[in-house]
Amino acid sequence: MENFGKPLNRLMKICLETKEIYLHAAEQTNNPELKSRFRTIAERRQEIAQELENEIGTHSRVHPEEQGDLLGFLHRSWMGLKAAIPHMGSSGEKGIIEACRDHDQAALDAFDDELQGDILYSNLKTCLVKCRTAISEDFQDIDRLYLEHFPPASKEI
Repeated sequence: MENFGKPLNRLMKICLETKEIYLHAAEQTNNPELKSRFRTIAERRQEIAQELENEIGTHSRVHPEEQGDLLGFLHRSWMGLKAAIPHMGSSGEKGIIEACRDHDQAALDAFDDELQGDILYSNLKTCLVKCRTAISEDFQDIDRLYLEHFPPASKEI
């Protein structure tokens, strides 16, 4: 049996960190639509993390670790988000949505990295593709919300 504990733990920690990002984003906005969507995404990240933790128990000889290599980056980014948004305004919401998009992109990149390795040839592929698809759907939804709330300026000549 292949030991996939480290990569699964890394992905689980990334999902838990992005869950915290979305919970913080929900606390920071007064927009009911954004607040609801951020909370929904946070719940989904918790579900994905739980699914990955279950897979760790099945496909690993070690328990989930306390740290992942991207964990520090995500934590520093979250702390930066908290510091950058002392009060809400339209630019604050824009920054929150941008931070959420950036963290989702980092999560998608991490899943892509793992899906290109040995996990690709294991029975974990289906689980990881399902998790990645959920994150991708959320990323697209957040991107749509961003464009609705902050449409690009027209470039008329």
